[in-house]
Amino acid sequence: MFSGQFLGEIRHTVDDKGRINIPARFRDLLMAEGAFIMRGLDKNLWLMPSAVFDRLAAQLDAMNMADPEERMVRRKIYSQVYPVEIDRLGRMMVPQPLRCFAEEGREVVLAGQREYLEIWPAEEWDLQVEQMEHVQLDPKHINLVLRS
Repeated sequence: MFSGQFLGEIRHTVDDKGRINIPARFRDLLMAEGAFIMRGLDKNLWLMPSAVFDRLAAQLDAMNMADPEERMVRRKIYSQVYPVEIDRLGRMMVPQPLRCFAEEGREVVLAGQREYLEIWPAEEWDLQVEQMEHVQLDPKHINLVLRS
């Protein structure tokens, strides 16, 4: 069911050393080829396997280096990316520069995004969930064809 994908929502508390417990069903996906953590586009973090990060990096590397705005985007992203490891107990250390999103004793939410995880402070995630309740799905957002 969840094989090979990051799906669902899980809450954990950051321990006193800045570590987050990664659920067993996600560990193999992250440990197989390595993983990276980075600041997300919202008030969150992104945790992704190397292969997913490599695709993002290819897009960044294709940017026009003569364009000051594109250089700034590259700087913003690459300067906030860190390789991560998961210990034998399934814990991942959040790098110090990213701890504002995962402070000691704080509850965080790991929210699956199929190819990667978002890590949110629980109170920020709860606001996202509230906003999602008001989103109306229509064909311009999702084009599903269900066949029997």
